[in-house]
Amino acid sequence: MPLLQEKMAECKIVDKLAKFVPVRNDVLLMSVLRLLHNLSFDSPLRDAMVRNGLVPKVRGAARVQLLQMRTLLGGALVP
Repeated sequence: MPLLQEKMAECKIVDKLAKFVPVRNDVLLMSVLRLLHNLSFDSPLRDAMVRNGLVPKVRGAARVQLLQMRTLLGGALVP
């Protein structure tokens, strides 16, 4: 595990990020979802996401974001 990921694991970053899923601020939510996606490639951090119940929360938040994007683009995105 690279040093930065080790530090994030020590600081329990996943526990802290779990508080922001879902959140009403779209910019914050997208930033948290991107970070969680990147962290999910590390097995211990991914396990922490599962323990925190983030899988269904992230799935629901991502679905909401996709629907909002479709609305903004006038349905231009294919399902």
